[in-house]
Amino acid sequence: MTYTEDVATAYAWAALGGRGRLVERVRFEGAGAVLPSRPPVRELARASVGVSSLAAAELLSPRDGVPVPAVRLDEAAVATAFVSERHLRIDRRAPASFAPLSGFWQTVCCVTPCPRSTTTTHPRTGTAHRAAGEAIGRTGLERGQHARLSRQVALSGRGNMRRDAR
Repeated sequence: MTYTEDVATAYAWAALGGRGRLVERVRFEGAGAVLPSRPPVRELARASVGVSSLAAAELLSPRDGVPVPAVRLDEAAVATAFVSERHLRIDRRAPASFAPLSGFWQTVCCVTPCPRSTTTTHPRTGTAHRAAGEAIGRTGLERGQHARLSRQVALSGRGNMRRDAR
């Protein structure tokens, strides 16, 4: 079998200070078109598992008194491990794997020694920075409404905060 360099694996190995050509011992077998996405998820998965496995093989080889063995990885198994939460079933049901409060939330910097809070929040909202944060925090709005209200506070020059902001 001829070695074909996996660029991501070679880069990760070099970044971790791995010994030169040792990365050539990593081989990937099986499915090629797994983990489709715009960012290079497949390459990241291959590199992280390949480099971790190679480091483990390198660590154990002196103890076993053998040269560093080849590392063979099944790409389908790597892909399954990376999306394992999609395959988990408890009583034949998929559990909720994403916490309701997890996500990307718009925020206003309201922590008191925030260096930019006075210069950015106050002029835009027309309110004291702490008051703006407290007002948003006690509205009890749903996630979408909270994001719209945060955006309104950030964009308005009047600090016009209404509970029914849409």
